[in-house]
Amino acid sequence: AGYRARGDAVVDEVDSILIDESRNPMIVSTPVQQNEGAVQLVDKVVRSLWEELQSKIQEVLAGYRARGVEPSEKGVKDVEKRVKSYYYTVDEKTRNVT
Repeated sequence: AGYRARGDAVVDEVDSILIDESRNPMIVSTPVQQNEGAVQLVDKVVRSLWEELQSKIQEVLAGYRARGVEPSEKGVKDVEKRVKSYYYTVDEKTRNVT
């Protein structure tokens, strides 16, 4: 009585946020009971989003190349950052993901 169900989220680079970047490093370890169906569903969704993201990055780069512009390494990174910001943003100072 009085307990609420917990929700789950997928956070990329959580180890970087909680351990590498933390002022007080955190050890993340606990026994887990996994719902295999949920794990497979999340894996499928994340893989699909990742493929969509990579495809969009290649599409933008191909647009530059079609105009005779070969992006530099920094240019490619800028394109990746812009495309990724369409899907999510990371506040570099607070490390919040939205």
